[in-house]
Order: sequence, then structure tokens, then C-alpha cells
Amino acid sequence: MSKHDTFIESRNTIDLFSERFNKNVGTRQKDMWTAIFKTIKNLEVDSLGNILPSRNNLRTLRTVRGDISKMIITPQYKKDLSRFLGGFNELKGINDTYYKSIASGALNANKEVFNAVKNLSIDATKNSLLEAGINNEIISPVEKILTQNITSGGSFQNLTENLRGQILGSPDKLGTLERYTKQITTDSLNQFNANYNGTVAQDLGLEFYYYSGSIKDTSRKYCIDRVTEGRYFHKKEVEQTSTEQW
Repeated sequence: MSKHDTFIESRNTIDLFSERFNKNVGTRQKDMWTAIFKTIKNLEVDSLGNILPSRNNLRTLRTVRGDISKMIITPQYKKDLSRFLGGFNELKGINDTYYKSIASGALNANKEVFNAVKNLSIDATKNSLLEAGINNEIISPVEKILTQNITSGGSFQNLTENLRGQILGSPDKLGTLERYTKQITTDSLNQFNANYNGTVAQDLGLEFYYYSGSIKDTSRKYCIDRVTEGRYFHKKEVEQTSTEQW
């Protein structure tokens, strides 16, 4: 497999695994909103529709975390996540095929190190997409909004509209769960791919890099120049570009 084929296959693999995981996230997001609305519609309000800072409302608030978590982290969600994590093995296999073609059996010498790089990436991704990450990035912000509105006697209508917009998004903006999972899935695979290539290249003593990619409407001049030149760069040349305007 050539370096260009390796790049294309890696990029397609990242897109495939990310898109496949996020295909069902929209459903999880709608279920999340359903769970939240089912909870907040029981909040006590005054005659003007303002939320009462009552003990019952604060007690209702305490049920939100569990309700939302159950709607997001379903058995199907865990199944989709397990399938997504297979993308790390897929990327490793693609890169290993290329490196074995240029370095014979050298990869076997440090295979435990290379597997550790992969496993660390998998563990970090699982942490982000399961309870810890979902609680910190998705549920806690919702709890904060609810707490502020309950303790300050905010408008129930405004609360409902704000939460709905944040959670479900709008025609020109993804909802909170979709934004989060798309970022994590794409970034985690790309970062692993870069880290793995860097680790193997260093182990094999490789000091030249080939700048590969495609030009988009948003491409910066720095990237356009490198893709147009399409040549190998020594490690020191790459380091020197850190002083340029990206």
C-alpha cells in the first residue's frame, strides 16, 4: 500500500466510523429532551408562570441526572460505541500495513508499545462518551440551568424554550449531544492516527514527512502551498514552519 493510499484509506475509515456512530445520536438527543420535559413539566409555578423556589422543585431537580443518563446511554448506545471503538484497530491495521512494507518486520519489536498507544486512546474515548464525559459535558450544564431558574424564580416558558433550543438545536445548529459526540468521535480517531504514526515513525527512525491532503474552500495558504508542492519534508523543515503564519 502506498503512502497516498494509506492516507486515503485512513481518512475514509475515520469518516465511516464517526458517521456510523453518530447516525443514531439524533434519536438519543430527542429522548433526552423527552426525559427532561417530562421532569420539568411537574415543576410548581406561581400564577404568572414563574417557577417557585420550593422544596418540591429542588427535589424534582435531583431526578434529572438519572433520567437523562438512561435516555442517552442505552444498550444500543453502548453497542454503537463498541462498534465505533473498532475504528482504532482498523486504523492501526492500515498504518501497520504501510510500515511493514517499508520496514519489514521491525514493528514486532515494539508491538506492546504500539498497542499501548491504541489502548490509551480507546480508554480516553470511552471515558468521554460514557458516564464521565456525558455527565460533565451534557448533563451538568442542563442541571446548572435548571438550578439557576428554580432558585431565582425564572419563567417556566423561557426555561422550556431555552432548554429545548440548547438540547435539540435549530436548523442551522446541531443539538448539544450531536455536537459533542461528533467532536469526540472525529477528534479521537484523528488524534490517535497522528499519535500512532508519530510513535512508529520515531521508533523506526523516520525523519521525512510527506504532506498529503486535498484543497477545500476553507484551506489556508500554508496548507495549499504544501499540497501544491507535494513533496517530502525533513523533520527540521517541519519544525521551522512553526514560526510561519498558519
